[in-house]
Amino acid sequence: MPIPSIDFSAVFASDAGAKKILVEQLEAACRSHGFFQLTGHSIPQSLLDAALDQSKELFSLPLEVKENANGAMSLWRLDLGGFNRGYERLRSQNFEALAQGDLKEGYYFGKDLRIDNPKVLERKFNLGPNKYPKDVTDPVKFRKVIDDYHAAMCVLAEIIIRTLCATIGNDDDWVSDFIDTPIAVLRLLHYPPQAPNASATERGIGAHTDFGAITILLQDMVGGLQVWDRASSEWIDVKPTEVLSS
Repeated sequence: MPIPSIDFSAVFASDAGAKKILVEQLEAACRSHGFFQLTGHSIPQSLLDAALDQSKELFSLPLEVKENANGAMSLWRLDLGGFNRGYERLRSQNFEALAQGDLKEGYYFGKDLRIDNPKVLERKFNLGPNKYPKDVTDPVKFRKVIDDYHAAMCVLAEIIIRTLCATIGNDDDWVSDFIDTPIAVLRLLHYPPQAPNASATERGIGAHTDFGAITILLQDMVGGLQVWDRASSEWIDVKPTEVLSS
């Protein structure tokens, strides 16, 4: 069964009939696959392209720069409730517990909050300051693109979650108390190409289920993303397109 594609433009219109169809499509997609490709989200293509461009430049930096820029890049402050920011090394995760770690590297961002922000001092989980790299070509531009992209994804995530509420018969205000201070993580990821003679156990990232309420993915055109289809007990390739997936 192909991955569903859902046009969310009805969210921004006043057509009640179109919104009803959207809710029905969303419910069907979540029940059948738990995954869909998303169009009509109103996010400028220029911002999506800029986010991918800045991500590519970041991961092209030498390893020692990625690890050492701004001091210790990887930061998990348990004393402040726990927040994760900065660089994640290649093969530092191993989702399927195979012989090798996952062939990917990452970089964590979130909403940039100062250490003295009341929410941070209250030890709210995963709230804190970002660690922006200084060694990219234009650090100011990098920060603006990443912050703008994170903000746009938070708005889109709220739209998706509020629409999900309608699939179970709840008013979209029902969820407001749960999303007033989102802990949304923006995770830039780089998957190096696998060697032609790579082991059968080599993975860009092993099979897993994400732990958040929803995940929004921005694919490049390389491909490789797969979704498990429980009905057929098969992996389905998610064909790269210039849309978002959730």
